[in-house]
Amino acid sequence: MKTASLWASLWVVQGLRSYQEGRQGCDYPDLLDASVTELEGGEVNVKYCGTSMTLVKTDAKPDAWSGVNWWLPQMQGKKLTKDELGAIQAHLGDYQYSMPVGMLGRGLVPTRPNKEWQWAFDDYGDSVKQVKSVLAFEVELGNALNKLPSATEELWRGAWLPVDLVEAVAAAKASGAPVRFPWFQSTTTDELHSYKFMHTKWQPSYCKPSCENRGLAYPVHFHIHSCKGKDMTKWNPKESEVILLPNLPFTVLDVKELVNDEVWEFTAPQMEAWLRETHLLPDWFTQKSTGSIDDPDAPRGPWPKLADKVKKGKWDGAKFIKWYEKKWSESTRLRLKMSRKEEQDLGYTLRSRFRLPSIFQLSGELTNDAYSFHQIELKDSEACE
Repeated sequence: MKTASLWASLWVVQGLRSYQEGRQGCDYPDLLDASVTELEGGEVNVKYCGTSMTLVKTDAKPDAWSGVNWWLPQMQGKKLTKDELGAIQAHLGDYQYSMPVGMLGRGLVPTRPNKEWQWAFDDYGDSVKQVKSVLAFEVELGNALNKLPSATEELWRGAWLPVDLVEAVAAAKASGAPVRFPWFQSTTTDELHSYKFMHTKWQPSYCKPSCENRGLAYPVHFHIHSCKGKDMTKWNPKESEVILLPNLPFTVLDVKELVNDEVWEFTAPQMEAWLRETHLLPDWFTQKSTGSIDDPDAPRGPWPKLADKVKKGKWDGAKFIKWYEKKWSESTRLRLKMSRKEEQDLGYTLRSRFRLPSIFQLSGELTNDAYSFHQIELKDSEACE
């Protein structure tokens, strides 16, 4: 695995240099003239704009397309063609388009991960044809997005990212260098919706289900201040989606790691104090939780009898949570002389104790129990045009 400093040099410093070169003579339509050659082992070489790079089967390369400029504001206001409109609808509507586009943007050969999946750019053994097809689709999508107006928005994005990539962003903040992402970024104006993609169910396949424990990938939440987003609400109103074109430069305002379950981290005195306090349920829980919650704005707690038990046993947060999840029962409630209302309120408060919201779906509530996550705040490095 590359060190953080190497990632930073490859992705931030080299990205800055190649981006500047790209602004001088390598705009994304030039990708249609790329020379594509198959190599041994399923890798693919792509020559474009005087640059040679190799698409790999595993281990994403965040600096893969850093020399390409995708921002052409002079195209704004031009009429969309039928094919360009189709590219937007296909990219938003089906993973068989968006996934290979995302793979190529990360320097990966866009091969179908599973033979049972539908795949818009099936190689049928011809990886050269496949890569050229995805590049052509990306150019069509780039044309469509550049023709749409841009707007100033507060944007959010949730994702799982390689640890080294997160460390490279932190290095960029320390150095003051801009960062850029060589792939189309789907963001949203709906902050709550963005947390969905940080759930542990969305961990990368190469390290799932223990990416965080193995130190390979982290859940990351982006807050982006940008005037260059392309509003997709017309085509994707449910997700309030806004797409950012690849390689836009951003200044890193903040990078911090937050513990997701603060209660788990409590010392014994903190755990006791928490049980003696009242707590408000977060909006994400009261608005999305299955079933009705009586008086959702009312404070929950305290639970003094339970606090006494924790104090006597000198239980810290981790021990209390383990006990609660394994040992709580009706007889426990009766021994502690707690009412059913107190028991219910305790359950609500513990279920909503995480910083990262749960996912609520027809099959039930999926708690996001990731140990920690990173918050990254970005803003445009260049003025609006």
